[in-house]
Amino acid sequence: MYQNNIEYLQNWDKKSKDYLLNFYTQEANKVNFICELIEYSNSNPNVLNATTWLIKHFVDNKNQIDSIQKDKIIKLLDITSEWESHLHIYQIIPKLEINISNAKYLELKLYKDLFSNNKFLKAAAYKAYFEVVKLFPDLKKEFINICENSLKNECASVKVKIRRILKSIA
Repeated sequence: MYQNNIEYLQNWDKKSKDYLLNFYTQEANKVNFICELIEYSNSNPNVLNATTWLIKHFVDNKNQIDSIQKDKIIKLLDITSEWESHLHIYQIIPKLEINISNAKYLELKLYKDLFSNNKFLKAAAYKAYFEVVKLFPDLKKEFINICENSLKNECASVKVKIRRILKSIA
């Protein structure tokens, strides 16, 4: 265990995956790991890129997030405008099984990022927005139109996500 987890996370260079994996290996087996990451994020927004990466890694490794934690993780979008933190959260949305309340909260944030200049953020926003559309079918027609129009101008990586969504949505 590190003497000061927040200080450790603040010292991350925003590049080294091994640095965060070292932290993850030491801390992830703690019962309150996700709760601590959420607390660190709320009290020290400058560690959000690190904490959201760690949360994403936790979820990607098939660990479970309870509904209260899920709500708090999604609300972290309000704390920062840094695209990396948003990206990490958007990337786990399909794995979190969002509910109606989450979808209402996410809809405008995700919609805005469908038009982002950042291709990574945009691709993740499309996939996450699709989860919202599943819960609000009245958004389906407009979303299909946005997807079809985007296929004309987007880079290859975003087009791949959009094509997969269009196959699933039909």
